[in-house]
Amino acid sequence: MIKYEQKARVFILGGKSFDYVMRVNAAGYLQFVYYGAKIDYSPSLTAAYADTLAPKPDDFNMNMALDCMPSEYGGFGRGDFRAPSAVVVQKDGFCASEFAYASHEIKDGAPALDGMPHVRRGGKTLSVTLKDKISDAEITLNYTVFDDSDILVKNAVIKNAGADAFELRKAFSFCTELPDSAFDIMRLHGRWANERIPEATPIGHGTVRVESARGASSPGTSPAIPSPLEIPAGRCGRTVRPCCDKGGIAMTALQRQGQAAKAASYALATAGTAKKKEALEAIARVLTERRDLWLAANAEDVAAARESGMAPAMLDRLTLTEER
Repeated sequence: MIKYEQKARVFILGGKSFDYVMRVNAAGYLQFVYYGAKIDYSPSLTAAYADTLAPKPDDFNMNMALDCMPSEYGGFGRGDFRAPSAVVVQKDGFCASEFAYASHEIKDGAPALDGMPHVRRGGKTLSVTLKDKISDAEITLNYTVFDDSDILVKNAVIKNAGADAFELRKAFSFCTELPDSAFDIMRLHGRWANERIPEATPIGHGTVRVESARGASSPGTSPAIPSPLEIPAGRCGRTVRPCCDKGGIAMTALQRQGQAAKAASYALATAGTAKKKEALEAIARVLTERRDLWLAANAEDVAAARESGMAPAMLDRLTLTEER
């Protein structure tokens, strides 16, 4: 079920037992309002909560208010100091962005995305188009809900609506505000073909990442955030479970590491002999200090490879020893 309250410019998306509410605020931004158990929507919901966090169009310092607004898709460099949902770099190197509401459409079924899987067909989809006030980037946010399911499917389609090329340096499929701070993040830890040890830690403040830099699921930490298999005694059972395409998460990490390596290459090119020697000695020192850690991790990799039937010659190349 998807409803649009035209006067208040509020979208209400309903699944089997949840409601997801967002709105276009007076400043023209798509603002998150509510995600949780089903509710009887009334204008007081936005008046009591959303209005207090929304930027005021007549405020001379309006851009700074973006840092407090629960945004459906965050921009970069225009007053919102949180991690951006996308970074668009124009040909002159300017990379600020400010995504504002442009239009929306409600349609039957789930959108077909080239090269991407979809969990199921049917349902209803809300497509909201945002336009960058600074570049020619357009972002269409798709929200698909099903009357018989508690799954909310989100994705983003980014388009260059102008004549000049730009670089998309970073892009996330979605941005979701948690109802409150009383959540733990859970991940699956383990080893190859046995990533099933649940590990829970408080989300807390700052940035928490679950990712793989291998281009695929890692045996150390699976790049997904699963819900607990069972709720511990004395704990409530609220769960928000993002399920993402693993390749996309892995590529985000690889791109970030590649950018860091490129930046380091410039410093390396201008470093003198003494600096290079100092860096090599520091690397050697860390490798020596953590020798036992490397050998223990390698032993696990070798055992898993042997179990999978790896050829002896390849096993020998994989194996680390004190001498090697």
